Amino acid sequence: MEIPGARIQVDSFKRGSDAYFLSHFHADHMANLRCGWNRGPLYASKVTGNLLVHSERADKQALRIIEPGDSITIDAGGPVTVKAIEANHCPGALMFVFETSCGRILYTGDFRYDVELHRPLAALGGFDLAFVDNTYDHPHYVFPSQAETIRHVVALAEKNPQKDLFLGLYTIGKTRLLSALAHRFEKRFYVPPDIYRAYKAMGAENLVTPEKSSTNFFGYCLGYFSKYFKMNYPDYRSKALVIIPTGWALDNTSRDGYHYVAYSEHCDWRERQAFLAMLGAGKVINLR
Repeated sequence: MEIPGARIQVDSFKRGSDAYFLSHFHADHMANLRCGWNRGPLYASKVTGNLLVHSERADKQALRIIEPGDSITIDAGGPVTVKAIEANHCPGALMFVFETSCGRILYTGDFRYDVELHRPLAALGGFDLAFVDNTYDHPHYVFPSQAETIRHVVALAEKNPQKDLFLGLYTIGKTRLLSALAHRFEKRFYVPPDIYRAYKAMGAENLVTPEKSSTNFFGYCLGYFSKYFKMNYPDYRSKALVIIPTGWALDNTSRDGYHYVAYSEHCDWRERQAFLAMLGAGKVINLR
């Protein structure tokens, strides 16, 4: 995404800009950010920066750390002021507010609206333009709070203490849910090497282990459960508790024996409407 009035790209890394910003470490936001990338200063949170370095996606010398609440001024085809805001998505995720010659511009990246966390946006006043996540922009999608879903999942696990627990993850993301389960049962999750490296880069390796035989809690990326899990674990219906946390759980009609729970790190429809009303932006462009 090119920011109007500035030579800046966000979550896009083509040649020709003076500065680059990454909202968070998810693959769909890192197109063209390949091994050793070094085309200019790249601004990201400390967590995202650590993940970029450990995965060798970007040269450490290109990184510039910006954290929630920080405000900086850079030269990108003219002076541009940038403020970072907590996105309430995966670890390290940020929103960015840009003050350019075209006015005040918000880029949310992926986020879940929280009135308290996003109070700094309300305090700023009007926005001329806002690029806003609209992953679940339909009245059908109304989710419980993350805290409610976490309580539900913990209760499910408590009712099935004899079963192996499997949790659907992203490389990073769903971390609050994994953390709640790990702390409640005082167990680490076995995760594959790529996820283990990511948790280590985030400083959260106390929640996970690369030793499969040391635990009966397991975390795999969501695709594993649709492609390989049933083949690798044919008696899972009687021996395993499989929890798939996703906002798309509201659309799932599967009878595969998995527990689909509405746990999302994006806004539901009501939250997005409240967020847009709070912003009062002159123009909104959907990001999905």
